[in-house]
Amino acid sequence: MTHEEAEFAQWEPTVRYWAARFRVTDEDMIQEARVALLLAIRNYDPARGTKSTHYHNAVKYAFKERLRQLERQKRLIICPLTRDTSTVHDDDEDGGEMAPSVPPKDEQVLLADLVDRLPERERRIVKMYASGKTEREIGAVEGVSNSRIGQILAQARARMRSWL
Repeated sequence: MTHEEAEFAQWEPTVRYWAARFRVTDEDMIQEARVALLLAIRNYDPARGTKSTHYHNAVKYAFKERLRQLERQKRLIICPLTRDTSTVHDDDEDGGEMAPSVPPKDEQVLLADLVDRLPERERRIVKMYASGKTEREIGAVEGVSNSRIGQILAQARARMRSWL
């Protein structure tokens, strides 16, 4: 067993620990965190702190980033269009978030139909935002400011709500 494999075997429970803390059961997301751990092991520099801190932070960051991406995808349409606009947060000291729930298939179809009814520019922006791009990234593609993208997204949400 190589040094890298031994380190990974020793620290792999860290992935399970953070998966439990964030209430993640999705195997793909857990695998992404394992990859983050492996990269942290390969890139560890003793000058940057202890292994424990470095590895824990790498795994925690992988989960948080993936959950943020999922939340961005969900936030645009699902929360504003459904009656329940609450986002569930854990009360732990890390501010960990619970994994977002997936809407029922009939709501997904309804939302897809509403998005398809939007004018071309709004539809394109909504789809980019739902795919996980930030307002700043979309603004760079569209050639407008990120605040204008926020206005367009708000306009699209209002338009879709009016169609319900």
